[in-house]
Amino acid sequence: MRNGLKKSVQVILSIVVILVLLIWVLWKTVPRWLPPLASHWLPAGTQLSLNGSPHWSGGSLQLPGLRYAAGDCVLATAKDARLSKKTGRWALDLDTLTVDTACLTKLPASDGQSTLSLADIQSLIPAGRVNIAHFSVTPWQRYAGKLQLDNTGGVQHLSFNGESLTLDAILDGNRTLAIHTFSLTPPGSDQPITLSGKLLLPATFDRLPESGELHAEMRTAQVPNPLDIQLSWQATEGVLTLTEKGSESPLARLPWKLNDKELNITQGQWRWPYALQPLAGGINLTLSDWTQTFDQTNITARLNVLTQGHNGKANVVLTMGPGRIGLLDSNLDFRLTGQANLQATSLSASLPGVLSGSVLNPTLLLRSGSLLRAWGKPVPELTITDARWPLAGVKVSAQGVSGPLQAILKAQHSYWGKFDLHLNGKSQAFWPDAGQWDFNYWGNGHLPPLSGRWDMSGKGQWHDNVIRINSLSTGFARLHYGIVDVDAPRLTLEQPFVWQRPVPERFRKQYPDQPTVFKGDIRLVAKKIAFTNGGYLPPATLTLQLSGDTPSHFTLRGSLDAKPIGPIRLSGRWDGERLRGEGWWPK
Repeated sequence: MRNGLKKSVQVILSIVVILVLLIWVLWKTVPRWLPPLASHWLPAGTQLSLNGSPHWSGGSLQLPGLRYAAGDCVLATAKDARLSKKTGRWALDLDTLTVDTACLTKLPASDGQSTLSLADIQSLIPAGRVNIAHFSVTPWQRYAGKLQLDNTGGVQHLSFNGESLTLDAILDGNRTLAIHTFSLTPPGSDQPITLSGKLLLPATFDRLPESGELHAEMRTAQVPNPLDIQLSWQATEGVLTLTEKGSESPLARLPWKLNDKELNITQGQWRWPYALQPLAGGINLTLSDWTQTFDQTNITARLNVLTQGHNGKANVVLTMGPGRIGLLDSNLDFRLTGQANLQATSLSASLPGVLSGSVLNPTLLLRSGSLLRAWGKPVPELTITDARWPLAGVKVSAQGVSGPLQAILKAQHSYWGKFDLHLNGKSQAFWPDAGQWDFNYWGNGHLPPLSGRWDMSGKGQWHDNVIRINSLSTGFARLHYGIVDVDAPRLTLEQPFVWQRPVPERFRKQYPDQPTVFKGDIRLVAKKIAFTNGGYLPPATLTLQLSGDTPSHFTLRGSLDAKPIGPIRLSGRWDGERLRGEGWWPK
């Protein structure tokens, strides 16, 4: 009997050892067998992969990283995940979680099963918390931040903190979503948009509540007081109203109607009293056939702007579509036509183009026939007869303006006379503080104070914070002033004009602080300088070297040579208002 008991113990110990070894092998090979096993519950065409084996440390299950892919596209990547449970509550901590929305299009289509209700989703969330130290969604990485989700007693508390986006919201078991804080800083702006309020969510996400009313408040730098936003609806119709706090007249009133997958705004009205002159107009908008993830929709719209100025009333109309806009890609034709009358000038435009790219960071391409014109008297002394900007082929994006940049100006000044200027160049991702613009310029005119006709031509470039005039040739056929008559004076560059401006604020972290510089060498030649009393100077040459900080603050050194007279040494200073200097006649 003892032998039988001994054999039984040996068998049991062997089984235990085998089970322990099996568990140990399974634990060490989790990255190999868990993803294929999980694929039975994941959508078809998607897969889960682990980076390294899980291990137990500090009372939590730790995983170096995991990836979730749709086809060959990585939809989500998590790093340094830690799972623990204390006092009956789960806690999941992640150092980083990155989601690529471009992979959403590769997820399989819905199989037509019934939609989960909001209550079902809330019941599936276990009691506990989720803490993600860095949560980022592509292509909106600028809105990355820290995400926290807490579920206690059927109430979910969501908070998000980032440089450009913050959110604090609570969803209770009665489907009431309370947004305590919402702040978003749009691209290209340093003024955040803030929002707060309450909303009764629908039982399922495939329909809207039958009726409701939502109030919110938003602050913007463009409006002195906060904006009151009111959204009210009954069945499938409603009205969105924006009103400045303390004002009785709304800034916008947009009646809307929603039918299946089509949203119509008909005979909407808006006004904007904060511009140089009050603006007002109407809007008609149709959104249709949006995707289930609301990342793309078709759009047709018409917006008009009414102005009144020195030429009376005028109207500008913007038409868009039919086309498509989306969070990832867009293809929308537009056309801006009409005239705007300001207090002293008028503008007319014919700008056909196409909008592409993400609607949050779009690219505008202006097509053939794009032209912007202006005329009027911006100041009492200056009359603009015709100013033209041919814009065909110009591409505008957040990175800058690319393509041909041209301008033609015909004007007359009460003192400086008539002039005609032309500018023609090519830009690449150009803004005044970044990018590159290479240009040619030329023109001519008449200068009444000196009874002379002049002409000019040259080349230059604008690269980041450096403006360079590489060549310049300007002169008069003849100048006459008082008792002096100058024959064919002409000014040229001996060395290019270079103006190195301060490094823009947004680039100071990338580039070292550099001093501002303005420099250049000029040469003025005249064939003959005659006086009414019969005297004259032989052909004269004036050379000057300019050096300083800006075009409004520099010193100059040079000489005047009119053999056999001279050279006369010259020096001076220009402070933006006066030119002071002196000369030395050789002994």
